[in-house]
Amino acid sequence: MQGATYEIEAFEEHTDRGKRLSAVLITQNGKETEGLLGIVTVYDLPEAIASLG
Repeated sequence: MQGATYEIEAFEEHTDRGKRLSAVLITQNGKETEGLLGIVTVYDLPEAIASLG
């Protein structure tokens, strides 16, 4: 899973601030104006973590 490290960090950063993040929206360069490539939810985290080895 490419980019798994960034996705996990996004969830961790919000948790550290006492906030729950439901999903991370993935685009090519992280810009709002770009087309959506995918959505990562908290339910995807176990697979993302496992992909890191």
